Amino acid sequence: MLENYRNLASVGKARLVASSTQSCRTHAFPEVCWFGESRGEKPDKSCSHGAYSPGASLGTSFFQPAHLSVPDKIPRGDKTYACSKCEKAFRYSSDLSRHEKTHTAEKCFECQECRQAFKYSSNLRRHLRTHTGEKPFECAQCGKTFTRNFNLILHQRNHTGEKPYECKDCGKAFNQPSSLRSHARTHTGEKPFGCAQCGKAFREHSSLKTHLRTHTREKPYACNQCGKPFRTSTHLNVHKRIHTGEKLYECECGRAFGQSSHLLVHVRTHTAGKPYECNQCEKAFRHSSSLTVHKRIHAGRETVRNGGLPLSVSHPYGGPLAD
Repeated sequence: MLENYRNLASVGKARLVASSTQSCRTHAFPEVCWFGESRGEKPDKSCSHGAYSPGASLGTSFFQPAHLSVPDKIPRGDKTYACSKCEKAFRYSSDLSRHEKTHTAEKCFECQECRQAFKYSSNLRRHLRTHTGEKPFECAQCGKTFTRNFNLILHQRNHTGEKPYECKDCGKAFNQPSSLRSHARTHTGEKPFGCAQCGKAFREHSSLKTHLRTHTREKPYACNQCGKPFRTSTHLNVHKRIHTGEKLYECECGRAFGQSSHLLVHVRTHTAGKPYECNQCEKAFRHSSSLTVHKRIHAGRETVRNGGLPLSVSHPYGGPLAD
């Protein structure tokens, strides 16, 4: 872990050294400016870089607000640094350098814990929190913490009800852009995430990830009380209500249930709804499981008709002692 922070520190040092060799906007030669302090020259207190603090080293004074050289604001629309590969333009050369990395596979910043590499030091810093467990961004309303400020902003919309992302086709609004993108595929029918094993396609990458566990039999979410594993965190949360006795879904008659599916089945006792109909005798049932059991009756009769025995009938003992 220490090696990770050394890597990040070296990045900051490299930027600092590069800055110390820059020309001053006030003077034509850097040795006249206080940047020349690191080379032993006497700094100029009237330099446009800011007030000079006697005895202060470059490493401690450079990042003080008074000593920072803020470039003149470039007029809106003036983007002189153009990318040679996609012709996208930027106001600052540093932004161009950062952008150019998107065209290459270069990943200079490597995590010493898991060897995952990143293009930008900021991404490595954010990744390190997955190892340290650090969540510096806290919601002021409920106290929930996050590793990224962006995730905190999205979470706060749950409190405010803000939904700034609206579907242009149906007007439905969402609190985050990824939800809107996923919803838009319900209109286009697009399913870009396909399973390499069975070919089944999904609108969301998370759905594909969950589906792959049906092939690998992976169940990474285990109950901390009984140890029962599940493929999804949603199924685990539903299961936990068995232990807590929590019943979130309540019927108008006052009866409550731990799962929404159980409430749905119960509501049919009030409406007399029987959506599961047999395609052979048209008998209807409230539960799909009841229909499955019922179909065995038809399957058994068909077996007897063909000269066999239904699965529910036991074979008589036909051994040597049968007589």
